[in-house]
Amino acid sequence: MGTGFDTHLATLTGSNLPPRVANVLRQLLDLAYAELQPRIDPMLDMLDSEFFRDAEKSRNPGEQFDLLRAAQILREKRTAFAPAFFLHLEQHLARIRSPRAPELPASQWQEPLSNWTLEEGESVDADLQLRELAIPLESASSLPLYLLGQRFGVLAASPAFSNAQLPLGPQQLLKAAASGCQSAFGAQIPTARFLPLFSHHVLLHYPRFLKKIGLLMEQAGILPGLAFVPARPTKGARAAVEAVQSPATASSPTAPSSASTASPTVFSPAGLAPTSPHDTTHSPLSWLEQPQAISAECTSGQDAAPTFRQLQALLSAHRFASGIPLSKPVQAVSAISSAQADEILEQLAEQASLPSIREWHEALQKQIQLRHGEAVTLSRTDNDAIELLALLIEQIYLETHDGSSLPARLQRLQRPLLHAVIGGHAFFEDPNHPARQLLNTLVEYDAQVHAEHSADPGFDAAIEQAIEQLERHPRPDRQAFDEANQRLLEQLQQQLKRAQTNEKRCVEAMQGRERMLSAKNIAHDVLDSRLKNLTLPPPLQTLLRNAWQDALTLALLRYGMPSQGWNTHLAHTEEILALLCNPAPAASAALKREVESALQRVGYHDEDAAAVADHLSRSPVASAENNAPNVEEIAARIQAHARFGADDAHAPDEPARSPATRSAREEAYYQQLCALPFGTWFDFVLNDQGETSRRRLSWYSKHSGEALLVNPRGQRVAIMHLDSLAIMMAQGKVRLSPPNQMHLVDRILGAIASMLQRLLRSDIHNAHPTPSA
Repeated sequence: MGTGFDTHLATLTGSNLPPRVANVLRQLLDLAYAELQPRIDPMLDMLDSEFFRDAEKSRNPGEQFDLLRAAQILREKRTAFAPAFFLHLEQHLARIRSPRAPELPASQWQEPLSNWTLEEGESVDADLQLRELAIPLESASSLPLYLLGQRFGVLAASPAFSNAQLPLGPQQLLKAAASGCQSAFGAQIPTARFLPLFSHHVLLHYPRFLKKIGLLMEQAGILPGLAFVPARPTKGARAAVEAVQSPATASSPTAPSSASTASPTVFSPAGLAPTSPHDTTHSPLSWLEQPQAISAECTSGQDAAPTFRQLQALLSAHRFASGIPLSKPVQAVSAISSAQADEILEQLAEQASLPSIREWHEALQKQIQLRHGEAVTLSRTDNDAIELLALLIEQIYLETHDGSSLPARLQRLQRPLLHAVIGGHAFFEDPNHPARQLLNTLVEYDAQVHAEHSADPGFDAAIEQAIEQLERHPRPDRQAFDEANQRLLEQLQQQLKRAQTNEKRCVEAMQGRERMLSAKNIAHDVLDSRLKNLTLPPPLQTLLRNAWQDALTLALLRYGMPSQGWNTHLAHTEEILALLCNPAPAASAALKREVESALQRVGYHDEDAAAVADHLSRSPVASAENNAPNVEEIAARIQAHARFGADDAHAPDEPARSPATRSAREEAYYQQLCALPFGTWFDFVLNDQGETSRRRLSWYSKHSGEALLVNPRGQRVAIMHLDSLAIMMAQGKVRLSPPNQMHLVDRILGAIASMLQRLLRSDIHNAHPTPSA
């Protein structure tokens, strides 16, 4: 490694690791230094500029002083950050064989309820920020990180490392950066300001860095050839899974119910539940595709786009049958080469900008005749290619909506597209031709903007840059279109990563609501089973069914079931009921403290919590003798209090219907929905013209029947019942999006072929009319 950093290798040297392991870790540290160090100084320059810019904008003298002071500290101590960062990173590597704290199962969570405390706000904010910054990096490289965790497990002689434990994972790199920032700059530069810049600039090419790490470890002999192959469950394995299901579960799917019977994982404490079923091991672009299970069922019957030879034959037959004169009289005996046509088109572009492909075609033909004589023309292939391009652009114009920016963009791309079709028919033959891909991207983006009524400024800017790049190119070739496509692809990948992050947050919110509803149902059933044989005054029942039920709900969410914490709350419930049914004076000071503490945790004010706890920890006789606050007044206040976990923002838009009211067609669609994988795309019909908007089924629950739908940006657009979705499918208002469907440009080329066939039939009919009887 470079000079000035070798002194930090003492940590690895003194780590008592096996020589081979220590050597591999040194190589990894050298690689990290070579990859990350060159980007640290530009990042610090950017931070310095931000401090000065914010100081100029600020109108608060104290804030200005702090920002200028931070900039001064940064200039004075900036050279200390890189050594401090790599020192902390080296320490992370050197401790890979240190014991890692195991995650305790729910049954071992025996911390008394009274010992629960809130964390410091700054600590929580720092952890949340670190995780937020790490999520996009981990999502973009989930499979390489998984494989790296396996290899670090070999180096550490332990089970595989999780993303949070990986010394070179995003979370540990950000932690090392935070520690290095504090070591170098102290509290003058907050990590909340520092880490986003570090993540976005120093870790900009993190996937490439991970790839180099994998190659280095393979060369070092650490699990060479390691690859991930998803296990496909065998028929026997599926039968074993089905055998352990309860009879109700093994039977055909039934209607969602609000009963408390649900999967045990629903009641696991937060953070211990199984991971989301969303697969993040694929590239971001796969997020826009239908799941493979849907694709396998629906890909049959899709027609391919017509080839250039088919279109050319239809065009020639139409010209012949309709008597359209050729572009050049028969005496034209020679044609210029495509290279010559390309050169003339380049020179023509310097003189004028024409509004349509047909006018470019005519101007090009005139220039050829001026230079080479009347008998010279374009080749038949180039003539037909330009004619078909004109038909394609005209057809796109017909499908463009009012107020669209697409026509103006296509007009700017006319000359570059002419260069793409002259000299061959690859544009029409190859769906992956870069010029065709670019055109398709513009058309599909315009359709999406119209359907969603919202443009993406970042993608619009990338489109403008790509078009300007092609306009400046004197003779755009395949490589020029490739570069333009790559610019758009990079922006699209960033857009889809943001969509994945948005969707993940929405799904986590729905899963949290699902756990909340399940916990509420269980808490209600627990109280209901114990109160149905008891006769208690209505005010006391209100305190139990509102305040204490909320406390039971929170305990179930925290501890899970079964667990020591949940059993403790059940014991408190029995003790409360025993006191309330006791005809003699009785009270429990310990129970009052526990009840009051539990109610404070679900959001009750100290005064209300103390009043409710006072009544629930005494017999009615003891409460009367103690002159306790009036129980009716307390019950009225509790009824007006917001219930724990009330969240109307994530409630379904419409109530669910009873299964008995579904028709046979609706029931069939409902059963189909219950078997769909997460990530299935639907087309929602918007109007009578057949315009549709795509929605992704990100998550649904058979337990509650609720389904989360997001748009292509990952933003929540609806929370529906599966029953309502089945009704809309039966009515034809919603349908499954066709998987692997043809791109819009392919479909438009097919429409052009159909149009030419209709014209040809009409020409033949007009030429040979049926004689009248």
